[in-house]
Amino acid sequence: MARARNKNDCTRLRLSPGIEEVFQTKIRGKFAALYILENQIDIIADNIKGDQLSSAEDVLDEKRKENNQWVTTEIMDL
Repeated sequence: MARARNKNDCTRLRLSPGIEEVFQTKIRGKFAALYILENQIDIIADNIKGDQLSSAEDVLDEKRKENNQWVTTEIMDL
């Protein structure tokens, strides 16, 4: 059975600058490891994308674009 979601009173963040600073400091501490990866994430993503594309080129055939005729002879006869 799903657990009920707790709802927090976010108005305290807007109304009290001290609470906002404490909250931001706590969040920064919990996500510090992600900030370290921030500069390298683009390189990692580019490497993954390149690997996927090169594998696709090696294994899969190139998809040919189909030109659908949008003006048919029936329309031309009108």
